Amino acid sequence: MDTLSVIRCICACMFLVYSYQTPIKSSFTGREILQKGMRLTTIPLGSSTVHILNVAYNEIENVTNYVFFDNYYTSVRSIDLSQNKIKNVGMYSFAGLKYVKSIDLSDNFIQSVPQDVFKANVRLHRITLMNNHISFDKHRIFLTSNVMETLILSNNRIEEIYDQTFAGLPKLRRLILSEDSDIIQ
Repeated sequence: MDTLSVIRCICACMFLVYSYQTPIKSSFTGREILQKGMRLTTIPLGSSTVHILNVAYNEIENVTNYVFFDNYYTSVRSIDLSQNKIKNVGMYSFAGLKYVKSIDLSDNFIQSVPQDVFKANVRLHRITLMNNHISFDKHRIFLTSNVMETLILSNNRIEEIYDQTFAGLPKLRRLILSEDSDIIQ
């Protein structure tokens, strides 16, 4: 085998190892935008026909106000922002999304979210915030939503649940806190 063949083989192996560690996939079907592992730093432009947006495994740090509405995701039903580098979620990040049912913000660097960030999302039933850096404030309601049924908060920095922590979630039926072993019972 000549030197050029060896170099090509090494490069191909390195690409396969990197691809295995970071799932890379991009597609647009009209109803679904899938851009996983594309090193995106912002939410891509969408359309009003998109029902599923999956931008997991990217480098998004901020979910800015009106970002989904301004990028034409007015009919989106499911948003996956997991495995990014999100630190900040704006108060109006999900504003104008009348049909969204599920949002996954897991595996990021989120310490807190604005209390009313999901209040206007009248069909939002499931939020996944596991594997972040979230903790509760004794003097603050965590989230406000009249329709949210499932909240997944596993593996955060939750040490205690206070009387008012979930007072803003009257329809909450499933609360998952596994791996938050420091919770005082």
